[in-house]
Amino acid sequence: MEEFTVCTYQESSDIREVTREIAVQSDWLVYICESIQEMKYALSAKSIQAVILEMVNTENELRILQELSMEYPRLYTIVMTNTPSVTEGVGALKFGALDYLSCDSLGSNLPKIFQGIRNKIRTRGQFTGSPLNTFQESVGLIGTSAIFHRVLQKAATAALQQETVMISGETGTGKGLLAKAIHANSRRADGPFIKVNCCAIPQPLLESELFGHLKGAYTGAVSTQDGFFQAARGGTLFLDEIGNTSLAMQAKLLQVLEEKEVWKVGSRRPDRVDVRIIAASNTPFNQLVEEGAFRKDLYYRLNVLSLRIPPLRDRHQDILPLCYYFAQRYAQEHHIEPPILRDDVLAHLQTYDWPGNVRELEHLVTELLIYAPSGEITLDLLPARLRCPDKGKKQKPLILEAMVRDHIHSICTHTNWNITQAASLLGLTRPALYRKLRRYHLGEY
Repeated sequence: MEEFTVCTYQESSDIREVTREIAVQSDWLVYICESIQEMKYALSAKSIQAVILEMVNTENELRILQELSMEYPRLYTIVMTNTPSVTEGVGALKFGALDYLSCDSLGSNLPKIFQGIRNKIRTRGQFTGSPLNTFQESVGLIGTSAIFHRVLQKAATAALQQETVMISGETGTGKGLLAKAIHANSRRADGPFIKVNCCAIPQPLLESELFGHLKGAYTGAVSTQDGFFQAARGGTLFLDEIGNTSLAMQAKLLQVLEEKEVWKVGSRRPDRVDVRIIAASNTPFNQLVEEGAFRKDLYYRLNVLSLRIPPLRDRHQDILPLCYYFAQRYAQEHHIEPPILRDDVLAHLQTYDWPGNVRELEHLVTELLIYAPSGEITLDLLPARLRCPDKGKKQKPLILEAMVRDHIHSICTHTNWNITQAASLLGLTRPALYRKLRRYHLGEY
């Protein structure tokens, strides 16, 4: 059964109750909001198709209408007022409202509007449970920008296939979440989803971890063990940071993909495995091939379906929905009231380049909520890099910064995150390396 959901905000409790009754009688699920902030949280966290907004302060509501039309292009917005005027009505329609009503006419007009929206949703396939919405919500992929939705559409199509998938994107863009969504919406959804971070396993042990080993195959192999490939039978194996594997390991992975079987270390016969592979890399795969760090034949074997997640700086429209989502999730987990994010704070968040992408934004929102003394996020709580974004851009050569960050990440993964060894190779002290890890949002720092 289709579920139609509306979110309402009116200052008067009497009007809220009338609106709720009409919506319920029209078989709509209703979320009553007592503030604009609460309405924004509801929109970011739930599947809502319509909003009913009372016009009280014309300038303020028109700005909100404009924001909603930009952030939620598929949302139907109905504006109502106690004191209707032609000028205000024209402004509301101009800024994205579907209809403009007098509060006195709700009883006669609102049911017809609800039915009209139902018809539009059915025609356009936007009701909750449509393939793209289901795909996006299955693991909490948040974003309303056109560029992000194009990625989701391709990923939703890829989920229905059985071929290998290659995902590229900068650190923190959500490659793991996208891989999980592809699995969750595939025919293998009932099977296991096994994630392997190829950077986190020392290269000498990676073969044993992936393919398994027999007892006594090497020193320390005290029992026969299956590998990740065997564990993922009937499901999906997500090989994250596959570009950091050795060329010798890449040759063995190519053999597995071609023959659908793996050889345990020390075994004389292979194990047959039925596994779908999703591979990911922070560095574009074609760049790795050009640099000689990735086998061309493995690249062509993996590159059946390819996806690239854009960095957050290229999808600024998604920053506010992500902020509300992370804030709401934190509030629910800690049983507190959702915090208030002031407009000047949100403006600064949208002018920042987010080198750490979605992960950096999530960590920042968590930090702000922890330090907010009264449940309100104010400008003085923001780090300096966000309070003065233009100054930060002038001081920071972005290309050089990215190179430094990538070099530190490469050394740390090479040493399996042994900070002492990594600091020595980088020519830094341990405290200096810790500062850089925090600065670039690497690892858990």
